Amino acid sequence: MARPGDDHGRLTDYLDGLAGEQLAHPTDDLLARLAQPVAEGEPTRLDAVRIDDFLLIAGRETTANMFKHDGSVHGVYEPPVTW
Repeated sequence: MARPGDDHGRLTDYLDGLAGEQLAHPTDDLLARLAQPVAEGEPTRLDAVRIDDFLLIAGRETTANMFKHDGSVHGVYEPPVTW
């Protein structure tokens, strides 16, 4: 359970809630695919939440860094001749 001011704990609680929803009512998305093995016993629900957390933060960091470094995203919009 998250403590006041514990943003990462609240994120973990949120992801745990989503994992629980996926276990109860699976959908066709990445979170459901990560939750399905939990229903079969491996990995644990906590492991799945940690994987979800890692993917969320890694994706955010990757996107932020692409926009932070000048030219990383801008180059995609240039014609291939200028690459």
